[in-house]
Amino acid sequence: MAKVIEAAGDKIRLSIEDIDIDTNPVLVKQYQIRSVPTLVIVDVDGRELSRSVGMSSEDAVLRFLAS
Repeated sequence: MAKVIEAAGDKIRLSIEDIDIDTNPVLVKQYQIRSVPTLVIVDVDGRELSRSVGMSSEDAVLRFLAS
């Protein structure tokens, strides 16, 4: 999924964090990550706004981020 995000990088105007689930169990629990890859959009306070689970194409990621 990182390659899809990287390919779409010039079109995305959001801050993106790549979280390693093996070294960040607190975030895994906080956002209830059950499957990888998972994209979670959060607000400035860390509240979840939207979620996408599973592999996606660059176009699908861009549509998800635009919604």
